[in-house]
Amino acid sequence: MKFDKWGYLFIAPFFIAYFIFGLYPAINTFRLAFFQYDMNMPTNNFVGLQYVIRALQDPLVYHGIFNAIKYWAVGTVFVQFTAILVAAVFTFFKIRGTHFFKSIFYLPSVVSSAVVATIFSLFMGYPAGFVNTLIVESGFVDEPIYLLGNPVIIFCLVIFISWWMGYGGTSITAGAGMTSISDELYESAKIDGASFPQIFRKITIPLIWPVLTYMWMTSLIYGLQAFDIQFMLTDSSGGPNGVAQTISMYIYKHGFEVGNVGYASGVSIVFFIVIVVLSIIMLTLLQRREK
Repeated sequence: MKFDKWGYLFIAPFFIAYFIFGLYPAINTFRLAFFQYDMNMPTNNFVGLQYVIRALQDPLVYHGIFNAIKYWAVGTVFVQFTAILVAAVFTFFKIRGTHFFKSIFYLPSVVSSAVVATIFSLFMGYPAGFVNTLIVESGFVDEPIYLLGNPVIIFCLVIFISWWMGYGGTSITAGAGMTSISDELYESAKIDGASFPQIFRKITIPLIWPVLTYMWMTSLIYGLQAFDIQFMLTDSSGGPNGVAQTISMYIYKHGFEVGNVGYASGVSIVFFIVIVVLSIIMLTLLQRREK
């Protein structure tokens, strides 16, 4: 077997970056969870499972996990529904400028979510943001309103930004699955008198179920790690009553603001276990549905 050194050289940058910025930090996080490491007073005392047990007893950990699940669940419903609808329209109907529209829909996916959230934060800012300026000068209110102090507005903003940035890329994935289905199946169904909703429900959805499974699994993993949108809108506090504080923001707060890296690492281990458990549960349910 000939050793092709050039192939290994081409893939080497990815693996080097992965080991430096992915694998090593993960291993080090696991190690730090067992030591009392405070950035303000550096120590290296072994504490065993103390931080992990503390994290399991911390109600704010469960609050952060619940918030992450809540935003993921609501956001995913809108993203997946819109993505499948857009993919179906472009797959089954002849539309002029299809590639142009696909590019427009996909464009938000390549923009940094932190940048988008920052723009919306300035847009909704107090007291001189665009919205406040508009409603004050229009006479709807006499004084500016602290919009980002309203839990409902924060929740809707996070969902909207997640939807706007997510459905384009997801529709490309769903569309790829739909175009892989043989036209003969659709023609046979039409000959048998099946309507478009029946064809979509009985043929398209079952045949792209592996693609949908992939979409749901990846959305779960990334959704539970939600950080940048919520953080840029509310900072690490998560807004009033921590309405937007996810578990990732709680880890960041303890690790970089409080400086208790050991406890932040302990919370990270608990969070990792939660992601694994929820992923297994979802994958099991989706596979049962597929069968």
